[in-house]
Amino acid sequence: MLNTLSQAEEHIDLRGSVRILQSDPIIVVETKSIPDVIRGLHWAPYERMINVVQGAIFDVVIDTRLGSQTFGQVQKQAIKAEFNLQVHVPAGCLHGFYSFDHSTVIYTKMGVYEPECERRYKYHKDSFGVEWPSIGDREYIMSEDDKNAWRVWVSR
Repeated sequence: MLNTLSQAEEHIDLRGSVRILQSDPIIVVETKSIPDVIRGLHWAPYERMINVVQGAIFDVVIDTRLGSQTFGQVQKQAIKAEFNLQVHVPAGCLHGFYSFDHSTVIYTKMGVYEPECERRYKYHKDSFGVEWPSIGDREYIMSEDDKNAWRVWVSR
């Protein structure tokens, strides 16, 4: 008998939800976020494709690949679902985003998925010089893991 069904793994918290759909060697992750959520910055040893399918985000990619011609460069941009754009995050680069509104983002992770190899870094502007969108007196909504991530300073 052909078995084509499997249960997706889902996590729900105050930021929204994360669903993980696995089919080696490709992993698809769907995040649903409420306004003012920051997810990241996350480093991974595999490539990722990012698609915004609902809402709008402020997307950040930082090249942390030693020896890369673009090492230390930061790419940041606002992306709306209606733009129908995708962001390629090379293996060894950091990625994170801020959710302007209710957003749904699809990550396609390509390569051997080893979550124990992933790393988290502080989103704080002192870490990489990223100016995140201002939200006035409110605080960004983040996971405890992201709040307690490694803090790294990069001098330019």
